[in-house]
Amino acid sequence: MKKLNVLCGVLLAALSLNAGIVNAGGLVESAGTKLPETKIIPNIIDEKEELLRVLIHEKALLEKEKDAVIKSIKSDLEENKNKWAAVQRDLQKDPDDQFLNKKRSLLTELHDVLDDLLRTWENLPKKISDAIAILDKYVKDIELREYKKDLKLSAGPYFFEDLEDIYQKLSGKQKFVDQLKKRREALIKDQKSLAIAVEKQTEEYKDKKSKQDEFSKATDTQDSAIPFGMTVQQRAELLTLEGLLAKLKKDLTELQLREKKYELILVENEFFVETLHLDVLQETQRIIKSSITVTAEQIEVANQQLEKKKQTFSLLKTRYSDEISKLRRLREEEELKLREVSKRFDVPLGNELDTWNWQPKKTLESYVGLCEVGLLNTYVRLIDDKETLFATLIALEQEKINYAEEVVKIKETYYKVTIRKFISEDEITQEIKKYTDHQTAHEAAIKSYKTKKDETEAQMSKLQNEVLDRIKKRKLDVQQQKDSLFRNNIKEYAGCLSNLDKAEGYVSFRIDYINAVSKAYAETITTLEKIAGYSRFILTELESITIWYRPEWAITWDGIQNIGTDIRLFLSDVRTYVSQFGFGIIFEKIKDVFKKPMGIYYACACIVYWFYYCVFLVNNDLVCFFHCDESASDARPLSFCIILSCFNSVFTFSCVSIYSVFYFIQ
Repeated sequence: MKKLNVLCGVLLAALSLNAGIVNAGGLVESAGTKLPETKIIPNIIDEKEELLRVLIHEKALLEKEKDAVIKSIKSDLEENKNKWAAVQRDLQKDPDDQFLNKKRSLLTELHDVLDDLLRTWENLPKKISDAIAILDKYVKDIELREYKKDLKLSAGPYFFEDLEDIYQKLSGKQKFVDQLKKRREALIKDQKSLAIAVEKQTEEYKDKKSKQDEFSKATDTQDSAIPFGMTVQQRAELLTLEGLLAKLKKDLTELQLREKKYELILVENEFFVETLHLDVLQETQRIIKSSITVTAEQIEVANQQLEKKKQTFSLLKTRYSDEISKLRRLREEEELKLREVSKRFDVPLGNELDTWNWQPKKTLESYVGLCEVGLLNTYVRLIDDKETLFATLIALEQEKINYAEEVVKIKETYYKVTIRKFISEDEITQEIKKYTDHQTAHEAAIKSYKTKKDETEAQMSKLQNEVLDRIKKRKLDVQQQKDSLFRNNIKEYAGCLSNLDKAEGYVSFRIDYINAVSKAYAETITTLEKIAGYSRFILTELESITIWYRPEWAITWDGIQNIGTDIRLFLSDVRTYVSQFGFGIIFEKIKDVFKKPMGIYYACACIVYWFYYCVFLVNNDLVCFFHCDESASDARPLSFCIILSCFNSVFTFSCVSIYSVFYFIQ
């Protein structure tokens, strides 16, 4: 009996940890779970392998055919070019000749069609090769192990940043899949249009061939019926060209239809593979989402780190601002000198001087003035570019701080979502509006920075390809004037060359500064896009919840449909379990126990224990049911939570009661 008592005690201790173990077990199970192997229906695999074999065979045939066809087309192009040139020479003698004008028009069309044929034949092997590459890669790795490896995802533990990262990958993949879907639809539409065009052009070719055959049977007496006063020979030549043009147009359309066929195969299989990749990402997101937690402590740590970043940024901003102040003072001094020199040498300031496009007069003073004013002007522009770089770096660091602040705010919102802190629909709506406004602002900022980046790159390209070239040409021009304009002015000659060399160096420095500005803009855009990604992520979370929200993996329609069946099975198991006890015998023993003083003590102690334990367990089950997503068991379906609650309550009631009975019996 003592052994039985100890056994029951152990059983109760185990049951008291039951709910917590189930909840924690979900986290361990989710965190340790590898990405599920992608299951593909065998006949689909066979279909892809067969298609791959067919394409490889078609490619081999195409390669054999291609060289000869391309050689023939190039020969026809050359012949057509010579005929066109001959007609053009004849037209110079008689521009109004109707036959020659018609023939030139047909030869021009023939050239265009032959050119399209050549280009299509040259591109056709790549279309089929790309389709083969997609299929070959898939067939060699049906379970997508390489793709999963390339994702570089750890097996856990996961953090909030992992969730955002997988969301970004998932969003990008979804966009790409949608683009492939639209492209596939467009290709199907193009195929139908080309098929109709082939039928139409086949009829046109037959019609042209029929007219040509009929005309070839005509006699010389029909000369008067030939339009524009052409001879039979001229009309026959035009009909031959028209027939050839109709045939080549038909051949071109058939080839384009063939090209679309391979392109459609490529897109369809790319869509198939990318959809599998999308499934992998969705499953990965589910695993990460069910495993991560955001706590108040984590948010507090994030806020502390944010404050440190702000302090560092404040020091950096002060240093950069001091540099900007120095540059502005220097610019004022140099600008004053520039205006004086410009006035003295009568060299106007403006865009022509900025780009070294101003042409000096053929005088010594004009050349010397251009070199001096141009050098000083280039130096002022260099100061401007350096100031712009510091201002851009400040803006970049500010966006990094904004990014860190946004991440903390999003973590706080996500934390509120997970602990049900949104108590009304209005509160959720306000939060959604806040992030929608943020999203709009981020997109506008991204657009603005992209415009600035494009302008900066255009300016850099102009300096590299135009301004430097003009300075070099000006140096060459000065050197050529050495024995004429600068013949008795060696000092001025040396000064001009020295100033031009310095100006060239300043322009090179300007290019470096502008390139750094462009890179800073690119990094700023990347940072803003990451912020926008976070905003899209949290908007998705907010838009999917209400105050009764449960995670999508916690409630499924299949789970709801199986509630009745699961409860009936559970009650059947309980009934079978309870039926093994003889309640009559136990009742008699209980009556005997109450005859002893110690039995009454045991009864009271067990009732109190039973009451406390059941209240604790029911409360724990309610928390698990209504806040499933707060625990690690949030990957459990609704039916499981209901059965777990019933099981904990009923089975614990039975065990505690039996435990009490054994005390009484003892």
